[in-house]
Amino acid sequence: MPDVLAVIAKLQFEMAIVRLTADPGSPQPGAVGFVDLVDSTKRTRQLGEERMAEAVTRFEEWSVEQSVLHGGRVIKYIGDEVMFRAPDLRAAAAIATRLVQLVDADPDLGTARAGVAAGALLARDGDWYG
Repeated sequence: MPDVLAVIAKLQFEMAIVRLTADPGSPQPGAVGFVDLVDSTKRTRQLGEERMAEAVTRFEEWSVEQSVLHGGRVIKYIGDEVMFRAPDLRAAAAIATRLVQLVDADPDLGTARAGVAAGALLARDGDWYG
């Protein structure tokens, strides 16, 4: 596990350097995606807060793993949703598809919805627009 964490930390550090040195006013090509857990409030009531918190932690870990695996990164979590950036549409679709598959296979999470968009992206305060 320490080796895996070291690799992830290195990749995240390298991506942070790229983000910090990029001209924030210049659009960059890429893709953004979202994956949202469906009915998480209802599932929390059914499962209990502790069990659902463990399930959401798995979802967050998968989000980072899949994003890094496909050359992207997690931008942020918004409640029960993850927003990620990827280098292109193919990578974003792969990340989103795999996350939906993992959620569908998880006995606690239920299902997920996903969306991706590609084109010119604009960085602003650690967020991405496009």
